[in-house]
Amino acid sequence: MAQDAVPNAEQEFFTGEGVAFQRAAPVANGQPAAAFAVANPGQSQGLPAGFQQGLPPQTNQAEQSPNAPAGVAATTSSGSSVSQEIARSRVIAPDAAQRVPVNRDDPDSAWWEINPSFAFARSQLLQRPLLLLFTGEWNSRAVALSDEVFASKSFSDLAKERLVVCYLKYPRNITEASAANRRLKEKFKVRGYPNVLLFHPNGELVSGIRGYRTGRPVDYFHRLKSEVSSIEQQIAASQQELANRGFRTWTHYLGQEIFCRFGRRDDTLVTLLDVEGVEYTVRINDLAPECQIYAESFPIVRDIPETAE
Repeated sequence: MAQDAVPNAEQEFFTGEGVAFQRAAPVANGQPAAAFAVANPGQSQGLPAGFQQGLPPQTNQAEQSPNAPAGVAATTSSGSSVSQEIARSRVIAPDAAQRVPVNRDDPDSAWWEINPSFAFARSQLLQRPLLLLFTGEWNSRAVALSDEVFASKSFSDLAKERLVVCYLKYPRNITEASAANRRLKEKFKVRGYPNVLLFHPNGELVSGIRGYRTGRPVDYFHRLKSEVSSIEQQIAASQQELANRGFRTWTHYLGQEIFCRFGRRDDTLVTLLDVEGVEYTVRINDLAPECQIYAESFPIVRDIPETAE
């Protein structure tokens, strides 16, 4: 499929399972309505360094097989991090169709991201580990991993509740891959397929799982859960430190969440700041009851822009 162009900034939005952030455009394709609006949209424009040229191909959900993100082998590059390139960037996804259901037969399925810049942003916003899969449909081990592990309900539940998952498909001839995908493969020293890398929401590469033994889905899934649990412990420790600085999980009445601290409020709106200082605005009455009470405990200021939908 031909690669789509980056959309006009006035039409950009990011939407993800469990969270939706939108500016100036309605959500398309039946995705949830926006909950938290970017209060300073200038910080949301553009792509991170290393992703500005050659986005991964965009596709429609109907055209993408959710159960065949062919293979991932994880090579851990000690000390590697995407925090400067991605985690500090607010990328607004141009099309909700860049997300693909893990299990098409499950109406409540988790979602694969197919653009890593959007996936990293969502991982930080949700404060969940990111699973980045390097795969190829021509690779038999990669296909087996997809069929035996990633197509399972157990994986879908894990992804829905505890992860952000993203896959990148590579052709047999690496020179035919997009420039962006080649850069990622080189950056993280990925050798072969399948290869799974697991990241902390701050962009740090923590661990990986390289290859797959056909017929051993239980062993693979147990190892994956163990790696995820280890990262979750790190996230919990980080969040405790941030909680001492006023950060908490804010919940929209739709169930959408964002990890931020209070910024300011007026009679109807509250502005929240995430760990990178980017501001998001929501109507106070649209927050979950406990978040409304917390927001209203702060004094009123009257300079919040009307950006919330």
